[in-house]
Amino acid sequence: DEIIWIYVGEKGKEGTSNGISGIGGYNGGGSTNAGNQWGYYGAGGGATDIRLVGGEDYTWDNFNSLKSRIMVAGGGGGSYSRTSHSDYSDGGQGGALIGMDGNIYSEVTEKKLKPATGATQIAGGSNSDSSLPNNYTGLFGSGGYAEFSREWNSRSGGGGGYYGGGAGVWGKGEVSSGSGGSSYISGYDGCNSIAESSTEENIIHTGNIIHYSGKYFLYTRMESGRNYMPSPSDTTTEVQGNSGNGYAKITKMKVENF
Repeated sequence: DEIIWIYVGEKGKEGTSNGISGIGGYNGGGSTNAGNQWGYYGAGGGATDIRLVGGEDYTWDNFNSLKSRIMVAGGGGGSYSRTSHSDYSDGGQGGALIGMDGNIYSEVTEKKLKPATGATQIAGGSNSDSSLPNNYTGLFGSGGYAEFSREWNSRSGGGGGYYGGGAGVWGKGEVSSGSGGSSYISGYDGCNSIAESSTEENIIHTGNIIHYSGKYFLYTRMESGRNYMPSPSDTTTEVQGNSGNGYAKITKMKVENF
């Protein structure tokens, strides 16, 4: 008689230089504002997760719902490309325990930018430019939001996840893509669960691999988006990463007696 809630991540939407903003994918993907110079810059992809609290009264970003997640598959960061989708800078893939860093596209010899770092088990992804507003850094459950401020700035959103990836940053003649969100499975070695008493303003990490509900998974496997994993359409074959929208598949198995 127990109910669980499944939130399926959505692919981020592309923003362009002609005034179209990139909207972050459902369930935590970071958005990007429209620029006014050439380029295509992607919003972050949303995470896919399983929760113990949800329903009509709880939007995806309700903190009580977010902290009830017992399994999270991190989303990928938004990419960047110039006109005609050439000179491409891939977004960082959704991670296993740690999201993948973003990448750099540069027209200059002396590179000054550093990639947006991937999310971890205790913090969102970020970037090296301390002058940027806090919304560039990923949060618990959501990717960094790439805010436009100058005519030649094109930026990409971070991926959603247990913690969200960081937004892509800018530089003269350079631009970086967003980084990937981190993943979480209650009971998986290396995960860092939060306390039930955590609030949105004060998240407390316990160092325990098991969620505060006491529920955990057995025989788990966690792969980053750059590794091979079962295909959404045919689980007998494997694909390298998953492009497009996220997915969740549940298969009824024989119950073991312990």
